Amino acid sequence: MNQWAETIVIFAEIKNLVMEQLINAQQRSIDVIYLEKSDIMKILVIDIETGGLYHSDPIFEIGAVVLDTITGSIKEEVDYIIQQEYFNENAWAFQHSSLTPEMVRNGIDIEDIRDKLQNLFNIYPVTAFNRKFDIGFLQSVGFRFPKLLPDPMIITTDILCIPSQWHPGEYKWPSVQECLEYYKINDNEPHRAAADAKLEARIIWELIKSGDFKIT
Repeated sequence: MNQWAETIVIFAEIKNLVMEQLINAQQRSIDVIYLEKSDIMKILVIDIETGGLYHSDPIFEIGAVVLDTITGSIKEEVDYIIQQEYFNENAWAFQHSSLTPEMVRNGIDIEDIRDKLQNLFNIYPVTAFNRKFDIGFLQSVGFRFPKLLPDPMIITTDILCIPSQWHPGEYKWPSVQECLEYYKINDNEPHRAAADAKLEARIIWELIKSGDFKIT
């Protein structure tokens, strides 16, 4: 066998090995994800609206945007009202936003968007303002987050330095609205998931520009 023929055989063997590994990965239900170069420096910012503070309470709305950490551009990716049958019609979310009980009754079944959401969570590094709350709720209904980024609420605590009413000598966690005012982002938080996610992404962009939010 000449050198050229040997090279062809080697490439064929490599191809077969790669294909075998991919098939095995699929059989083990391992997600094989391909990222465009332009997506590598993008992150997903999530916001949810719920019927209460506990994971047993229903999720009313899920919103998410993609923030380009190089340019600061923000693209809406998710804006869903989640269908619920049993919930408190006097919930805080209904009292402080344009969301209504009727909209929740007519929302989308979360199972119909599960694959789409999970794929986004697999592809992008994820964060949320008060990450433990939003991510905790989504984890409680079965979503996984392979790559979590720092919580901008925690980061801004030592930047805004707002004294805690309950813990003298300490700083309180700032609200989204307090951060918007600090960074002179002239918008009010509407308490709707996708719109809030956009505002929170703008806060994160300010943290990125100042070097206070680390992607890696």
